[in-house]
Amino acid sequence: MKCLLDAMLLFAKGGDEGPDHFKAHRLVGAWEFAKLARQVAEVGRYVIAEGDFNSVPITPPMHIIRNHANLHDAWDDSHKEVRRLSIAG
Repeated sequence: MKCLLDAMLLFAKGGDEGPDHFKAHRLVGAWEFAKLARQVAEVGRYVIAEGDFNSVPITPPMHIIRNHANLHDAWDDSHKEVRRLSIAG
């Protein structure tokens, strides 16, 4: 069985550069999303997280999602050379 999780809950006005109270909202949303993904995976389901995460891969909300829920970014994993060039850039 699989579980499809939609990431729309990570929206907060201002994105990653907005006021601190919006950043806090995004961090809480990322934590809740990661917690749900982890719980679903722990009962043996495949987790597919999709949607507009409204964050770039190096931001704290994405770090929480990747590390707490042990999720991988398919685009990031398949485009490592592009990421390397953009960081060096």
